[in-house]
Amino acid sequence: MLRRVISLTISTAIAVGTALMAANSFTLAQQPEPRPPLTTQQRRMIAEKAEYLKSIGADAPAVPFSQSLAPPPTRTFSEQIHMPREHLEAEIQQEADRLEDRWAEIRRSEGEIASQAARANYVSQRLADIQAVGPEGLTLDVPGVEAGTHSITWSQFSYISGQQSDPTNVIWWGVGGAAHVEYVLRNWTDGLWENDAAWPCQSVSQSVYLWEASHTGGTDHWKTNDWGAQRVPDLCGYGTRVHARVFGADVFDSHAVYGYWSVGAAHYEQASADPLGHAVLSWETGENEVLSAFVDASGNLLWFVGGTLSINFGNAGTYNGQYNDGWGKLIQLTN
Repeated sequence: MLRRVISLTISTAIAVGTALMAANSFTLAQQPEPRPPLTTQQRRMIAEKAEYLKSIGADAPAVPFSQSLAPPPTRTFSEQIHMPREHLEAEIQQEADRLEDRWAEIRRSEGEIASQAARANYVSQRLADIQAVGPEGLTLDVPGVEAGTHSITWSQFSYISGQQSDPTNVIWWGVGGAAHVEYVLRNWTDGLWENDAAWPCQSVSQSVYLWEASHTGGTDHWKTNDWGAQRVPDLCGYGTRVHARVFGADVFDSHAVYGYWSVGAAHYEQASADPLGHAVLSWETGENEVLSAFVDASGNLLWFVGGTLSINFGNAGTYNGQYNDGWGKLIQLTN
């Protein structure tokens, strides 16, 4: 939790056609102070990060960031969106690809045939989840939220096999692409995180909907999570863990506000044997634990964080038995 909080709330409701305008409510969690020059160590860390991202083909350039942290207006709405069956099938295949560390471990211990069989069995079980979906796919009422004017827009929930699942509650922006977020969480944050794909337990992929057609080269599309962040030293197969799926936007915000950005769906959960998987214990704990990774023990922003805001995502309600207050975090990454 941040020890120094400046709170400011503004609420405005405006009806526009059939769209529902969410309250333009925000809490200014912490404003950036004038930033000192980068240290030699910090410049070295940035260079190491750039080299790593280039090695994996994700070397999106850093973008200039504003010292000011203006609260964005928010708007919520609902739109009918088609989810093709092909997307559901591709989501499962991408999920299996993302779990390559799991198949590699089986390959090392039991051999290549066992590894291929485990992967095929996993895909077969997941395809059974969408057996009832016809070849035409699904049409869903997808509630969305827009931050800023003509800026970034995403679904209020993630979806699994076409079913609404987790409320979204985090946005990383600035230098906030999915690969950047992964590197920072695994290497720079106050308390490190790891990629959940390394764990041999049930962690199913999900999708959000991103409205990116207003940005140069972008389209409105479903996006499967790029990776899942798991707090160290939490375990996946038993006990509790803080977990967040990260969905990176495909293109840069061409309105020059949010730069490269990603959506997060964070939660605190308990491993479950029946049904196999995890049971959510709290949405708010997961969201707050993600935020706490970007401040130090005194509550000060880490050197690569420009500022944080809490805004109303408009998705308050009870999901999977746990209440979500509808507010989410915007975390500005600067390096």
